[in-house]
Amino acid sequence: MEKKKKPWYVVLFNILLTIICIIVLVVGGIFLFFKIKYDVNVFSAISQIRMLNETVNEDELFPNKYTEVDIASAQVMVNSQIENLIVKNDNGYTIDTTGITDTMDVSIYLTDKEIGAIVNVLLIQNNQNAVNIGGKTLPFELIQVKFDNIVENSADVNIVLKVNVEEIKNEMNSFPLSWVKKYIPNDLYFSSTVTVTKGTNAYEYTTTSKSLTINNLNVEQTTSLLKTINTFVSFGNENTINELIGNTFVDALIGTEENQGFAYSLKSLGASDFTFTTQNDKNYFVIVK
Repeated sequence: MEKKKKPWYVVLFNILLTIICIIVLVVGGIFLFFKIKYDVNVFSAISQIRMLNETVNEDELFPNKYTEVDIASAQVMVNSQIENLIVKNDNGYTIDTTGITDTMDVSIYLTDKEIGAIVNVLLIQNNQNAVNIGGKTLPFELIQVKFDNIVENSADVNIVLKVNVEEIKNEMNSFPLSWVKKYIPNDLYFSSTVTVTKGTNAYEYTTTSKSLTINNLNVEQTTSLLKTINTFVSFGNENTINELIGNTFVDALIGTEENQGFAYSLKSLGASDFTFTTQNDKNYFVIVK
């Protein structure tokens, strides 16, 4: 008896089902391989890379970023105590203690936005607007500074850097990074929060890593993504990068005798120390008379 042929649509369905099963097995095998060999969750990594590639809305994500208004107000505040310390010219602003004869009569109170504007001038002026990540010196732009949780001897300081990572991307030539790098933007926003704790001696301070986010990722997603990246290329974990960014900023703001920051550079002009304080619901960095 002749075997009855299956309808064409049944044959087509079986072919499609077979192809789908093969694809599922191959993809599942790949995902299982990365999980077993590298402890990488491919599903999470794909989701994080997709989010990393989304447009960053600076105004929405960093509402405390400084503007031209803040460097202008900082100039008025500082120069009211130390004349011509902050000077505006055709190329922008400069800060220089050389040749200054004025000395402070009272302490100088500056908001976090004004501090952001001042430190940005100093970083550019001293060619310090670059950070070493993954063994590469990467240029950055300071976007935001924000003070929070000010207590007797410490404050949380949030620093946002827009870092150009093209040099690192250029070295992502081996699989799977060669495939991933086209989905990574050339500029990444690192939002670093560190706790700055004031020591017992004048100008003494320490910084401690608190949290780090990149672009639109949250803290957990950032930690996971950095772990994945470090599996294939040396980039640095969240604490290493966070402390690096925090120290770069705080050293430029406060500094030491060997590496003078803004506050320490005013020691010869009457400043004796620094502190953080809150007055009328506003947070300030204070250069103490």
